Amino acid sequence: MVTAGFGDPDIHDIASLAVYNNMIYAGASSQVAGAKIFRSSSGNSNTWSPVQPPGPTMAGAGVTGIADFDGALWGSVESEAPVQIWRTADGTIWEQVNQDGFGDSHNSGTNRSHATAELLSQLYLGTSNILDGGELWRMQVQSPPPPSPTPTSTPTPTPLPLYMPLVQR
Repeated sequence: MVTAGFGDPDIHDIASLAVYNNMIYAGASSQVAGAKIFRSSSGNSNTWSPVQPPGPTMAGAGVTGIADFDGALWGSVESEAPVQIWRTADGTIWEQVNQDGFGDSHNSGTNRSHATAELLSQLYLGTSNILDGGELWRMQVQSPPPPSPTPTSTPTPTPLPLYMPLVQR
């Protein structure tokens, strides 16, 4: 049980929850510090610790969606800026996987965890867009390239996932 914003009265919203690698993660919003994530191995009081938030954050921003998908933890950050989608393989180090707002500056959020779902090994995300109408996006995982036949000291980058709109305007 957690009360009083994990001990921070500026945390006004705990909007998303997910279980990943035997830990429960909670996405939160702070009017002062912005997007926050906490995790716990049991969910009990006094077992929650802060996690590095995904990406740069601003006052009022929040982690409004979290999902365990394709071996990674995914988080959506909603703020006055266009929505951003981030992922982490270790629960700590995050990388952004979409263009801000999916290329539309009016896509401001992902409608909390209610608009994040997995179907047939694909992640679906619904957005808030009060000017152009909400959008539904599907993430397809791209397989990493095959290993190089000769040893190399340069690591091979893992391709970012491909997001595609389900309905074209």
